[in-house]
Amino acid sequence: MGNICNENGQSGEGNGIHLQGLSQLMTIYGNVCYNNYNNGIRLQIEDTVEDDPAAINNMVVGNVAVLHEEDISRPWDKAISIEDPSNSAADNITGQL
Repeated sequence: MGNICNENGQSGEGNGIHLQGLSQLMTIYGNVCYNNYNNGIRLQIEDTVEDDPAAINNMVVGNVAVLHEEDISRPWDKAISIEDPSNSAADNITGQL
């Protein structure tokens, strides 16, 4: 809660907030993530090996997540990337610089 994440990474790599592995029942709220070089906020599924833990059953609410200027060669970059349907997002402000 209440973090400012700015200019993480370079050349298409770097998330502002990144949950990966076994992350459950968390609420990510009140953060400002802008001008990062991949996703502003990412909840990742570990899909490389069956039964790997994932970021599941979390909420992303009330954040500001704004990407760097759109790079059309990287369409997977998102202000908020939620990879498992058990996670939810609501009332966030998103966009691009």
